[in-house]
Amino acid sequence: EQMLKDRELAKKKIIQAVKLAEKMGAEITGLGAFTASVTNGGKEIVSQTKTFITSGNSLTAGITISEIDKILKDKNFKNFRLAIIGATTPIGSVISKILSSKYNLNSLILVGKTPFHINELKNEISRSNKSLTIISTTNLDNIRMADVIITTTSAKGSNIQSNHLKQNAVVYDIAQPKNISEDIINQRKDVKFIDGGLISTPGINYHFNFGIPRETAFGCLAETMILAAENIQDNYSLDKIESQKVEEILELARKYNFI
Repeated sequence: EQMLKDRELAKKKIIQAVKLAEKMGAEITGLGAFTASVTNGGKEIVSQTKTFITSGNSLTAGITISEIDKILKDKNFKNFRLAIIGATTPIGSVISKILSSKYNLNSLILVGKTPFHINELKNEISRSNKSLTIISTTNLDNIRMADVIITTTSAKGSNIQSNHLKQNAVVYDIAQPKNISEDIINQRKDVKFIDGGLISTPGINYHFNFGIPRETAFGCLAETMILAAENIQDNYSLDKIESQKVEEILELARKYNFI
């Protein structure tokens, strides 16, 4: 709440933290949770530091696609309806493009805040998949028909209610903090809720309680670790995320036995 209320103060604190990391010898800095959101995916602070910057969004998107593959096999979903909340965020945008080209969807529902940006994304996907039915909307009521819902928005809390979710839907929630309230999770036992954006990192003890299972990391953290291990000296996941980078970082995650 504080970060969203005063973005300039938040950005100032983030720059201070990055400079401290730089002073301690860090060569790459990863932005997690709202630190990426309030710095335009890192673009607004990249000139303020000598370290390389990544938002970790490429691996987070890659994990999501990998997990959705598993869900579809488990549920035996075919010709399904997919909804993406926060579709115009860097993660939402790239997974919309990848999943719409990978699967024979019944329909794709793109949910965002700004009609212009949602329609822009809709038109881009339509150009490469002319037969796909795409609904672009700012209204959450439209997700009631979705079999699989991916929520990527960085908004504070969420307006998703139980009546927005169809029977036996799957909700994959990437956002930190989570978009779905505990009340809804407890009410809807028919719906499968998945805490998304997490990746297994066998053998690594973080000596810190992230509130997630042991030897597990957030995608943004794991991406930063991989880039450091590979000595990739470049700003990586800034702003818009490309499909090629998602595939590249997934391959590196497999190399380190994270997937």
